[in-house]
This record gives sequence, C-alpha cells and structure tokens, in this order.
Amino acid sequence: GEESAESTPEEELTQEIEIPENLRPRDHINQILKLDQDNEIKEAAIEKAADIVLKELKRLYDTAIKPLETVYKYRDLSNRHFG
Repeated sequence: GEESAESTPEEELTQEIEIPENLRPRDHINQILKLDQDNEIKEAAIEKAADIVLKELKRLYDTAIKPLETVYKYRDLSNRHFG
C-alpha cells in the first residue's frame, strides 16, 4: 500500500504533547468545587450536626414509636425503615 502523509490515529495518541510554561492559575477550582479548607470545616460541622440529629431520631424511635408498634402489633414498620 501507499503511505499517506497524514498521521494515523495510533500515531496521534503516541505523539508527545507540549505543555505550555505559563499555565492559567487553578486556585479558583477548589473554591468553586468547594474542596478548599473553609468548606472542609463547614462540611465537618454539618456532618456532626446531622449525626447528632440522626442519633436523636433513633433514640426517639426506640423510646416512643417502637413501643407503640409492639402495642398495636406493627412489627414490620421497624424492619422496613430502620432495619
């Protein structure tokens, strides 16, 4: 066969890429994606608060709702939602 002057897709994948020296600043990316230190602290606080609320809901369920399920024989409710 006849060789063409154009490169094949395989050759394009193996060509070396020149990376420019003066790249754009990337500092804003973490801030936009909320990956910076400030948001990490906020996320930890929210996670802690959510954990406290969920534990309180579980306690409330165990003390107030579960006894009613027993009295009214609705045992399947706890398995469905809080297994």
